[in-house]
Amino acid sequence: MRQLFLQPEKDFWMIMTVGLPSQQKYRNGQLFVEHLSEQVQDHVYHAILLSAYKMFKLFRGTFSDLVARGSIDQLKIQLKEFFDKHVASFGLLYADLLDVLNGMQFLPLDRQAFLKVQCFINMLQFSFRKIRYTVLLCNDQVVWSGLERDDIQVLHHYLKQNVLQSAVESELLPGFTGSKHSRFLSGLPNDDTSLLWTPRVYLAGGEECQLLIFRAYNATLCILLDKVAPAADALFLKELEAFLTDRLNTLASEIYRNYAKLTAMSTGDVQSKYLYFNHLNLAHKSSIHTDRRVPIEVIRFLADLHQDLKLVKESGEIMAKTTSEWWVVGKSSGKRELYVVLNQKSANIIQVREEVKKLCSTQFNNVFFLE
Repeated sequence: MRQLFLQPEKDFWMIMTVGLPSQQKYRNGQLFVEHLSEQVQDHVYHAILLSAYKMFKLFRGTFSDLVARGSIDQLKIQLKEFFDKHVASFGLLYADLLDVLNGMQFLPLDRQAFLKVQCFINMLQFSFRKIRYTVLLCNDQVVWSGLERDDIQVLHHYLKQNVLQSAVESELLPGFTGSKHSRFLSGLPNDDTSLLWTPRVYLAGGEECQLLIFRAYNATLCILLDKVAPAADALFLKELEAFLTDRLNTLASEIYRNYAKLTAMSTGDVQSKYLYFNHLNLAHKSSIHTDRRVPIEVIRFLADLHQDLKLVKESGEIMAKTTSEWWVVGKSSGKRELYVVLNQKSANIIQVREEVKKLCSTQFNNVFFLE
């Protein structure tokens, strides 16, 4: 086993214990167990532990605030309730560099489609003054966010892990009809007086809000209500549902058509696979994780390469060739990182650099990377 330690707040420590993977082997006619300790990357699991704390803080508040409002025993109860429910969604078995970066994918839109989104958000917040912030996703890609960067990062992570997958699975069931495609995932009135679960969230700036989640086909709208406003009742939610049902359905269709058009115009498949990350807005884009031909040990190596690039002050580049004959390149420039994997056994360093330049010119022509 291996233990990882994190001090998220003064006087509070979190400890995560991870079992080491193992395999049985025969040597000299005897069976023995070999522990694969290199498959447990400390920096990857440390990032997962930090993400777990941030998600707890989003929905329960800080450890110190919980103790101040109640007691240590109350904090223990809150911790047990939260982690018993969420620990299974951490995905430790397949953790890699994406868990370290914890970024988001932003849906590309042309100007006309973006203006329609902005118009919809403005009309929504003008019509319902209780609304403090909104976040709009198409599938799991961010279309619009009124939250600060750190808040949308945690909320997006929560939606991907705990909401969107189960929502899509329910939509694929045989009894799911078209009339159910527009619905609240939280906050839906059961009757005239009762509500389903409407969680409270604690934002980084100290604000407390009530979270409503509404889904229309492949669009998911998060609505954060101001805490100081009157509580959301069944009548408010029914009015909000009526407003959203037609408008968000229409907007979701428009977004999908726009995305399909832009995707058709994009460059076709290239031999090099990449992972791009921008620290300024936490945007990431990856073709590595959608290609099953990339070996798991190559993907795992990217996290180690990321650790080495952190030692570079301004910009730099690292190139390596794995034992499985894959070329791996890591580039850092300012607040941007690019990782490229290439399966060309006979290629030399010059040819690999040319391939990376070609990739940058076709996929990232508006991104500046120092050579």
